[in-house]
Amino acid sequence: MKETITSWWAAQSKRDQMWLTIGASFLLLFIVYSALISPYLSAQQKLEQRVEKKQQLLVWMQQQSSQLRALGGQAKQPHRNGKQSLLSLIDSSAKRLQLAQHLSRVEPDGEHSVKIWIDAVEFNQLIRWYGDLYSRHGISVDNLILDNGEPGLVKARATLRQG
Repeated sequence: MKETITSWWAAQSKRDQMWLTIGASFLLLFIVYSALISPYLSAQQKLEQRVEKKQQLLVWMQQQSSQLRALGGQAKQPHRNGKQSLLSLIDSSAKRLQLAQHLSRVEPDGEHSVKIWIDAVEFNQLIRWYGDLYSRHGISVDNLILDNGEPGLVKARATLRQG
């Protein structure tokens, strides 16, 4: 095989050998660019866009945080309702504030706490619901994890505790 290629190369004129060498060099550069450089640059651009979106989200959340702190001093003393179970209080409150369709999972976590999963809800609506749970029923957020989705929407996992 090597002998065949060598004899074919030797049979070519010097001019053809030069053009074949130039063509092979360009082909090699194209393959290196397509296989290595282009994917790297594309990934870097996507990461830069993600960082920019995360920075915008951080600014927005900081603005919301200052509003929440301002509202924190206005909170009423929570009303304790010992007749209803924690699950039914959460369900009725979510229905009242039109959040029930966003609850993807609710499960008990001990006697006085519940874990909830919420899909794609407006951040402000979620905070109003947590405020309602606390002010009406004394249910507080023990643990909260937020993931951003579409602009203005969050996915939340939380542990709610009564008492």
